[in-house]
Amino acid sequence: LWSPMALSLITGMPGGLATIALITLACRRFRPGPDGTTRPMPVPVRMLQALGQRSLSGYLFQSVVFFVLLPSYTLGLAQHLGIATGSLLGFGVWVVSLIGAWLVARAGERGPAETLHRRLVYGPRPRPADAAATPPH
Repeated sequence: LWSPMALSLITGMPGGLATIALITLACRRFRPGPDGTTRPMPVPVRMLQALGQRSLSGYLFQSVVFFVLLPSYTLGLAQHLGIATGSLLGFGVWVVSLIGAWLVARAGERGPAETLHRRLVYGPRPRPADAAATPPH
């Protein structure tokens, strides 16, 4: 008899790698060809691309949501969820992060965590007046 935990241990990592491989193959179809033309990307592929480009924000969003919903010292939903409902919850949170990343991408913005990370690493962006006044190095 297979328990769900044993099944997850056997299929989890290969299943995750297979999913990444399928996404990669789907995205490769939309690279520029030798003649420079590209096929327009369907919305689901653009959504995956947007979440990939904002993966830090997506990860932090999912972590905060699960922290609020699942532990017994917060809302404690984990003790009431079975495998199917827990999986549906996880999938739902992922879909929300996917849609959020896509909306942020459509607005032409970086993710909030990526913006903060860039600011902490590189400092504030120079204002246009400051950039013009700064002599080139």
